[in-house]
Amino acid sequence: MPVVRLRRPPLPPPVDLPEPAPTADKLYFYSGSVDKPPGKGVNEVVKDASMYSELSSLPHWRRVLSNFHVCPFVFRGKTYRTIEHAFQAAKIALASPEEAETFTVESGNALGLGDGLAARNARKLVVLRKAQIEEWQRMSRKVMEDASRAKYKQCPEAAKVLLATNNAELWHVVTRGTPDHFTHLETIREEMRRNPSARASPSPARASPSTKVPDAYPPVNKYTQLTPKMPTPTPKMPTPPSDTTCLRTYKVQRDSIVNRVSTTSRNHTVVSNGVLDLEELLETAINDPDCKNTKQLLKEIHRDTIRKIIKSAIPPSPAPVRAPSPAPVRASPVPAPAQVRQRSRASSPKRRASPPRTTTYEEFRKARYETYRDDLIKKGLSKDEARKEATRRISAEWQAFKQT
Repeated sequence: MPVVRLRRPPLPPPVDLPEPAPTADKLYFYSGSVDKPPGKGVNEVVKDASMYSELSSLPHWRRVLSNFHVCPFVFRGKTYRTIEHAFQAAKIALASPEEAETFTVESGNALGLGDGLAARNARKLVVLRKAQIEEWQRMSRKVMEDASRAKYKQCPEAAKVLLATNNAELWHVVTRGTPDHFTHLETIREEMRRNPSARASPSPARASPSTKVPDAYPPVNKYTQLTPKMPTPTPKMPTPPSDTTCLRTYKVQRDSIVNRVSTTSRNHTVVSNGVLDLEELLETAINDPDCKNTKQLLKEIHRDTIRKIIKSAIPPSPAPVRAPSPAPVRASPVPAPAQVRQRSRASSPKRRASPPRTTTYEEFRKARYETYRDDLIKKGLSKDEARKEATRRISAEWQAFKQT
C-alpha cells in the first residue's frame, strides 16, 4: 500500500500590525484638588512635563477648572458667581423662576453670594415633575456647555488655565463615582485657539476703571471680586464699601467655607484644604484697603473659626463609664433585751398549715417489730413463733391505724 504524504499549507505572508495609538495626556481635577504639578496627581498621565510649564506656574489650576471656581460672569442676562450656580438655576427655573433668581448675584441672597458647594446643596430646592425632569435631561449638557463658555470668555484667569492644558484630556473627579470626561471644556479650548477674538475679555462684573459700562462694578481687588456690588442705575461708580460691608463680606465667605468643611468634618483632607482657604481669605481681606479699620477684628474671628474647624475634625472622646456604686447597707438596730416584746399569738401572722406527713407501712412496722419480737422471746416463744406473732400484731394495729 503506497504511503500518502500530506503537504503542509504555505505560511501566510507577514502582516504589519499597526502600532498602538499613543495614550493621550490626562489631567484630573475637582474643587478640592491639591496644588501639584501636572502629571503628579492621582491617575494623571503626562508624557512630557515640559509642555505644561506654564500650567505648573499657575496656583491651584485644578480648582480653576472645576464648576465650583468663583469667577462672576454674565449668563443669559444674569450674573452668577460659579458655573454651578448657573447650572442649578437653569434647572430650578423649569419649576419656579422665582426660586431660580436666588442663585444670581443681583438677588443679594446668601445663596447667590455663596460658593459652589452652597449651590450644589440647593439642587433640590424645588421638586421637578416627571415631564420637567425629562426636559432637563435633554437640555442639561447644553446648559453646562453654554455656562462654561460664558465663564471662560469673561474670566481671563480661567481662560489662561484652560489654554495651558494643551491637548490633554480633562477629567472631573466625582466622589464615590466614575470620573466624568469634560469634553465640553476641550471643545471650548479648541474654539478659543481657532478664534483668538473669542478669548476671555473683562465682563461687566469684572470691568476695569477705564471701561465705561452703565452697569459696571467698581475696580476692586481679588477679595471683593468674590462679592461684587450691585449695579446702580446712575452712570456714577458706586462708592467703595465701608468697614461694615467689608466685615459682612468676609463673614459670608467664611461661612461658606465652614459649611463645606462641616459636611465632611471627619475627612482630614477637606479640613486641611478649608484651613488653607481661610488663611488665604484672611490674607486678601487684610490687604484690602477698605478693611484697614477691621484688621484686628478679622484676626480674632479667624482664630475662632480655625479653632472651631479643628475641634470638629477631632472625634469626641467617649464619656467614661462609671460602675454603679453599691447601695448602702443599713444595719438593723438590735433592740435591748428589755425592749423586746413578745408578739402575741393573735397579732402574729398566721402560718400556712403544712400538709400532714404520710406514714408508710415499713416505717410503722420498723418502729414496733423489734420491741414485739423481743418481748415474745422473753415470754418463752421460739424465734420463729415470736417473728410470726409480732408480724400478726403489727398487721392488726396497722389496719386499725389506717381506719383512724
